[in-house]
Amino acid sequence: MRVLFITQQWEPEHGVPQRRGRWMADTLMSRGHQVTVVAPPPHYSEGRLLSSLPEDQAGAVSVSQKGETIYRAHFRPHDTRISTRVVDQAVVAISSLATGIRAARDTHPDIILTTSPPLPATFTAFVVARVVRRPFVVDLRDVWPELTRFVISADPSSSHVRAVLKRIAHPAFLFAGSIFGYLLSQSDGVLTTSQSHAQAIRNRYGVRTSTLFNDILVALPKNVPPRNDSSARDIHVLYTGNIGRAQGLENAIEAAKRARQHGTNVVLRLIGQGAHLPRIKKLAAGLPYIEFVPLSEESTLQEHYAWADTILVHLKDWPPLEKTIPSKLFTAIGSGLHVCLAANGESTEIMRRSRVGDCVPAMDPDALAQLWRELADNRERLDVSDRGINWLRETVVAAKPDEIFIDFLEQAIRN
Repeated sequence: MRVLFITQQWEPEHGVPQRRGRWMADTLMSRGHQVTVVAPPPHYSEGRLLSSLPEDQAGAVSVSQKGETIYRAHFRPHDTRISTRVVDQAVVAISSLATGIRAARDTHPDIILTTSPPLPATFTAFVVARVVRRPFVVDLRDVWPELTRFVISADPSSSHVRAVLKRIAHPAFLFAGSIFGYLLSQSDGVLTTSQSHAQAIRNRYGVRTSTLFNDILVALPKNVPPRNDSSARDIHVLYTGNIGRAQGLENAIEAAKRARQHGTNVVLRLIGQGAHLPRIKKLAAGLPYIEFVPLSEESTLQEHYAWADTILVHLKDWPPLEKTIPSKLFTAIGSGLHVCLAANGESTEIMRRSRVGDCVPAMDPDALAQLWRELADNRERLDVSDRGINWLRETVVAAKPDEIFIDFLEQAIRN
């Protein structure tokens, strides 16, 4: 196969979308397939150009050391505001459209593959596929378009001007969600990260679906990390990942406060970036037991794992999120540490099967605080041994995700 992969996030950036895309490209190329990538210059998530290398600049065409050909589109710098991110995505989408058509005419792909979010990448892939008359498949990593109705309402603002802008933007986001739903219905297949979301997409849009869990991204350790020897009534909680609106980490801040009020010395360490980070830092101002650490390379996470008693995986209580499984849940399960999951829906079933920790309802600070108090008082519950590592190893091998992925694309071409 010759695959044209249209994405808005690619190496040398770091993150789940980039690692998932890397896995897809490597899986294809390891079986002799040709991969061409269309992506903007690296600027995620800071919103500024992250590389000075010639091959990473707008308009560049290069072959990476791993074998894929990369066509770089254009982008526009942005900050944490949704409005500036929307402008950047629009610039990337328009530029990727022209770049994608050029790449398709150069490489004659058999299929167009795209990954979303961001949503405009799917629009670009749809148009390119129609221009060159090829099928296109969407790798849908989140519960879009359902989330569009929640994003704007969750954008915190004390500014009257921004409040007015939010009221104007909300219908636009709903319209964008409707357009995105139409694009999914016109696709030749949708890959999702959870079974419940795959079923919802299949029922709503009548398209072929398959599930490709994010457990494919986990590098399993050979040995279980040593347990932290924190004293009684102490509990070290580690969160790593995106600090965005959908994570709802204001609930974790409140839970830590309440646990402290009842005598449990919770220390919450947050590692990551995201649109919600300034607000979370503001909520935690003056709380020395809430620690913020800059985004780390994967190689340094072991230091934080050695510090932690438990890993927190957290989502808001938005109904669409019940059909998603956070990518960080699989990373946490594969860490060998105890896991605290504050979420609803399918992710709780993953926790039940893996037997690596405890679940509480999403956005319930009392329940989360109570769990941390219980863990501090009963530290033997923190010892999960290698249950999660073994469960992941068995499920990944049994699922054969590489075969699922390749077969899904090949069937789209045949159909």
